Amino acid sequence: MNYDNLKKNPTNFLSLTGLKVEEFEKLLSVFYGVWVRYFRWHTLEGKKHKFPNARPEQDTKTLATVEDKLLFVLVYLKNYPLQQFQAANFGLSQAKVSIWMKLLQPLLLESLKQLGVVPLREGHKLAQLLEEFGDDSYNQDVTERSIHRNSDQDVQESQYSNKKKDIP
Repeated sequence: MNYDNLKKNPTNFLSLTGLKVEEFEKLLSVFYGVWVRYFRWHTLEGKKHKFPNARPEQDTKTLATVEDKLLFVLVYLKNYPLQQFQAANFGLSQAKVSIWMKLLQPLLLESLKQLGVVPLREGHKLAQLLEEFGDDSYNQDVTERSIHRNSDQDVQESQYSNKKKDIP
């Protein structure tokens, strides 16, 4: 799988990455700079170079282009496949998938921060942001979380809402 082939089919691109090609390219413009800055001073294993890399924009042996690197991390984070499956899709070993994910996730986060699209984690910051925009309609993306249930049967019965009825 590579970027040049996948971008020809926008439906598949959206399904695999969660982004439209145009959105991907906007993110890529920032990710490219973050990648070049990182690779100028670090190896793929995260070790620091004694001297800066003279050509940090040069293609790497695996995941050759910066586009493929961004595609790789987005596909992984959207779908959470087994690393072996990701390796088969991108022509890598499972060990390389692990190395690349460890390297690319922080670079993606830095890119998202620069674009100002990192989700807010604190309620008061969200409230301030919503007040600034002043619009009354928002979408909220949430994850269901399990509710801690007391192990005592009597306490569970007292907390039960009786909303669900038995199905005959």
